[in-house]
Amino acid sequence: MRRASFRVFLIASLLILAPFLARSMGDATPPPEAVTPSPDPLATAPVVAVQPLGDVDPTLVRAAAERIGETFAARVVVLPDRRLPESAFYSPRNRYRGERLLRWLEEGKPSGVSKILGLMSRDLSVTKGQVYDWGVMGVAGLSRPAGVVSVHRLRGHHASPSLVDRRVQQVAVHELGHTFGLHHCPSPRCIMNDAKGGFRAVDRSSGEFCPDCRRRLRGLLREDLAGGRSAGNATL
Repeated sequence: MRRASFRVFLIASLLILAPFLARSMGDATPPPEAVTPSPDPLATAPVVAVQPLGDVDPTLVRAAAERIGETFAARVVVLPDRRLPESAFYSPRNRYRGERLLRWLEEGKPSGVSKILGLMSRDLSVTKGQVYDWGVMGVAGLSRPAGVVSVHRLRGHHASPSLVDRRVQQVAVHELGHTFGLHHCPSPRCIMNDAKGGFRAVDRSSGEFCPDCRRRLRGLLREDLAGGRSAGNATL
C-alpha cells in the first residue's frame, strides 16, 4: 500500500514538473538564428515600360531600353507595338500632339509600371508660349508617369544610324529625367540641358547627368518609389 502511494505521488510530481523541465531543456539549446534573406536590388527599382508607337525601328527601341535600364538602375519592359492614336493627330501640320499622347499613355500604363516612355518615328509637337504647334524631339510630364520621344527630328543633317541611335538614347534619358522630377539644367554638357528643339544641343551633351543632377536624381528616385509628386510638362 505504501509502495502504491509512493508510485502515485511520483507520477503526480512528474506531471506537475513536466512543463518546467521542458522549458529548462529548451533554454539549454539556443534557438536557431533568424535568417534574413539578402535584399534583391531590383525589388525597389523603378519599373519603366518602353512603348513602341507605329513604325519605329526596333533596334532603336532595344538600344533605348538598355540605356534606360543602365542609367536609372531600372527594370525595363518593352511593350508590344501600338498604333498611334488618331485622337492625337494634328492634320494641319501632319504631326502628333504631345499633350494628347501623354494623356493617352498615362491612361494605358500597365499596373506595376512607374514610368512609360513612348517611342515614335512621326513628328511631334506641343504648345509653347504663344506658338500653338511647336515641333519638338520629346516631351514628358514633370514628375508624371509618361514621356514621348520622336525620332523624326533626330535624323537631321543625314545623321548616320549610330548618331541617330545615340541621339534617341539621350533624349529618352532626358525625358525620363523629367518624369522623375528633374528640371532643365544650365550646364551645356549635362544631359538635362534644354536643347530648345534642336539636335545640336543633344550632340553637344556628354550624354550623362552632371554631378548636381545626378545627386538630385538619387533623391527623386527615392521619393518616386515612396509616392511621387506631379507638375506640368517639359520638352526638348
